[in-house]
Amino acid sequence: MLRLILDIENEKLKENIKKIISKIEYPLRFDEICICTTYKVEFIEGNVEKNLSIYINPEKCKNKILFNGYFIRNLFYLIDEKESLNKEIENNLKIPELVKFVQYFFADYKSIKYGFMNDMKKFYLERISKKVYQKEQISKKEYLEFYSFYLILKKLREEGEIKTLLDKLWISGLDLLIMELERLNYPYFLGDENLITAWKNCFN
Repeated sequence: MLRLILDIENEKLKENIKKIISKIEYPLRFDEICICTTYKVEFIEGNVEKNLSIYINPEKCKNKILFNGYFIRNLFYLIDEKESLNKEIENNLKIPELVKFVQYFFADYKSIKYGFMNDMKKFYLERISKKVYQKEQISKKEYLEFYSFYLILKKLREEGEIKTLLDKLWISGLDLLIMELERLNYPYFLGDENLITAWKNCFN
């Protein structure tokens, strides 16, 4: 039976994490999940071997919507690490800068599929809304992260408000890449050399 060990002083944070773990609809192949707070990490970090360990900086948890989204993403990223999916992605991609982007895409996709649709929609809406209404600059990489999430929701017919906000953020120079992503509906496949060049330009 899975043991959950929480070394967290903040009771609200502890209860929030318990709630998140209890919602996971995916088989967890660990004997223990150990989650603790520490000021030694920037935000959320983790490692996985036989057991899963996650370290949280308690000073970075003030926005619950953002914290939940990043925590859930990291949780499923570590699950993918355990199952060697992250390594497979790393071995198959020709563009090193794209590796973490695609790994997070699959973590987000799995989180939506296994219990966290609403949490992740709130997470992305919070981030995208801030860019729109505070008129913050957005990089190509950020836009593509948002767009890849939109494609996940589109596949599930849940895109709604996300697409409306994305239309307000449109930046030039991504037409080829967006067209290919729309066609494939999966950023794991890079397509032809023109698409590879387009990806590279986004990370320069």
